Amino acid sequence: MDSSKDPSIYDHEGGALAASYEGSGNDDGPARVAFPAGTVEFRAVRNRCAQACRRFNETPEDAAPAQRSNLWLDIVRPVRDRNIDGPTITHDEALSNPDKKGKAQTPFVKPPFHADYGLRLIIGGSTFINRGCMIMDTPVADIRIGNHCNIGPHCTLVGVSHETHPKARLEKGTSMGRHITIGDNVWLGANVTILFRLQRWCDNRRRRCDWGRQCCYQEHSAHGLGTRGTSQGCEISRRFRTQRGERNSYIVG
Repeated sequence: MDSSKDPSIYDHEGGALAASYEGSGNDDGPARVAFPAGTVEFRAVRNRCAQACRRFNETPEDAAPAQRSNLWLDIVRPVRDRNIDGPTITHDEALSNPDKKGKAQTPFVKPPFHADYGLRLIIGGSTFINRGCMIMDTPVADIRIGNHCNIGPHCTLVGVSHETHPKARLEKGTSMGRHITIGDNVWLGANVTILFRLQRWCDNRRRRCDWGRQCCYQEHSAHGLGTRGTSQGCEISRRFRTQRGERNSYIVG
């Protein structure tokens, strides 16, 4: 598939970035997207995001909401017309002011927060993200978090992977991105890791899963291992313990 068919593969200045699609891209989910992360162009995008995250993380937690909001937008929307944006209502403002309820435009994110690229992070304005969140995103696949979500401290979302076979990894020299979608009203407990692979469906009685290609969590909590799949993705439905103790990593892609 030609990368030009995806108009959202851009660098921080709006220039096109080269990428290629692998896999079938059939009903199991979108194909993974391979991209040369080591090139000068992709490295420049990561450096831009690292600088934006550093400025955000150095800002006091009690800074003015408008200041925190602008610094957050510098991570996820660096190229924007600030005059068009106008005043931004943050999640914590909406909580403290009944007149602003339901109008939050940017999430309440406690530092430190880290992302690799930031350009394709779409996070609902009414979502809360606690300290230490790390999102390993790519510029070739969206990572979406819906509204009214609570993300616990030190959660990690991994939307990137590499070839596992050493020879293929050395020959191709590419990274691979794939979409992650977390729906509205999802709660992720502390230290949950959402990985690159998704359970397409899961028989909880047998604890046996088949794997699909796209992550979609909706209206459930993640704090152990146990999921219920649908044709549209995977929902976290219950918690159980294993002989090795509680599990909190989800393979999602």
